[in-house]
Amino acid sequence: MHEYKSICLACRTSPTRRGYTFGRASLRKSTQGGDTRSIRENNGYQEPNTLNDKLGDEHIDDVTRGSNKTRGPNRGIPMPTDRSHRIKISIESDTFVEAFVPHDITATMKAYFDGPYPTFRSMPQPIRDGLWDRLLIIFDKYVWPTANTGNVYDAWKKTTNDRYKDMMNDARNQAKYKSQSDSRVDWRRHGPPWIRSEHWDSLVNYWDTDKWKNNAKISKENRIAQG
Repeated sequence: MHEYKSICLACRTSPTRRGYTFGRASLRKSTQGGDTRSIRENNGYQEPNTLNDKLGDEHIDDVTRGSNKTRGPNRGIPMPTDRSHRIKISIESDTFVEAFVPHDITATMKAYFDGPYPTFRSMPQPIRDGLWDRLLIIFDKYVWPTANTGNVYDAWKKTTNDRYKDMMNDARNQAKYKSQSDSRVDWRRHGPPWIRSEHWDSLVNYWDTDKWKNNAKISKENRIAQG
């Protein structure tokens, strides 16, 4: 029988490749048997570093309710009322099998986007850690075999990187459509609601550089060559 865990914010990882450490999480026995980690039943829980100071004052239920307001393709699965009804998730080739998990990841990134970062990898590590922390709150509605926790983190990194690219592409395409212009300068004031205006202006400036334009051209040519 598999040992299942419900991962939580208190189970924050300090990852090395296939090597993970967990802290500040108490273990309890699940009703099905085996050890699980639970954020709500850890009396010693302390809020770790977040994207900014104001996030530290949010209640877990508030974050969950906020994520459930997402509409359209970013809509995830609501938190089950009965916590014994958590949803089992699985991974294949560093990819979440269940489509609603990437939707939750995208919604979380948009909800806590706070910086002019053109790529996920360009984010400072503490910011990426903050996104992981935030997602673990949402992930409290999911459960998976304890042995798969490392794979879950790897799948999260891959999915986050891919979805971040999609988010930036969509933002640029929408700005181009709204401004009816190919000029990046005209994209100002046409950013998506989840990006603050000062961050959007910084991103527009970056996309208007020769370096970015050349890299975008090369990437497009490579995609065409690969069919």
